Amino acid sequence: MKEINLEGISWLTFIDGSKGWYCGRTLPAGDLYEAEELAAENRLLSGDVLKLVHWPDGTVYTPLNRQTGVCFGNAVYQDGEIYLLSVDFAGRVIRIHAFDCSVNTVRTAAEIPLDSIEDCYNLCLLASPVTLCRSGKGNRVDIIWPERSSFTVDGHESLFLREGDRLYFNRWLEDPEYREETIVRDVRTGEIMEQLPGDVRVMPDGTLWHIC
Repeated sequence: MKEINLEGISWLTFIDGSKGWYCGRTLPAGDLYEAEELAAENRLLSGDVLKLVHWPDGTVYTPLNRQTGVCFGNAVYQDGEIYLLSVDFAGRVIRIHAFDCSVNTVRTAAEIPLDSIEDCYNLCLLASPVTLCRSGKGNRVDIIWPERSSFTVDGHESLFLREGDRLYFNRWLEDPEYREETIVRDVRTGEIMEQLPGDVRVMPDGTLWHIC
């Protein structure tokens, strides 16, 4: 059994399409929305610890140092880089970082003012292209970066994937039996482009499987 020291992180998430990369985080303040609520109450955030682990060698990387008031979101992979989401609640800025898997260096891909979005509810990254978005209350979806758009969707829809100009939503229905379907919407307008029975899953190599 290989021992991997992650400074107390006990859960790793595989980064789809990355050929062996996993991401782990401590979440002392909960998710980004919960952390935002604590920051609004002037409660000190100790900051998250983030680790990347490569399989099969088990090498551990710390691409971003822990900082007071800085919490991390999810990670996505594209074109040899792992994109990491962070929110600096003290500095009021959202950052998207890119970790180069070949040389193990990190750069800042984008900085977005935190005050330019309503809140951090369901704030996350998608690929591809790498996109910052949030699924707000009232069935509203906001595309924040690299372009901006906003639209509402039907109830029970969950955004999980971008493929070019296509956004993929999982929708569950009970009419009267439970079933799932996949709704494909235009990234700029939110209009439905395609409606598929069943589910679409992202496989570990990044390919899509339509399960129907």
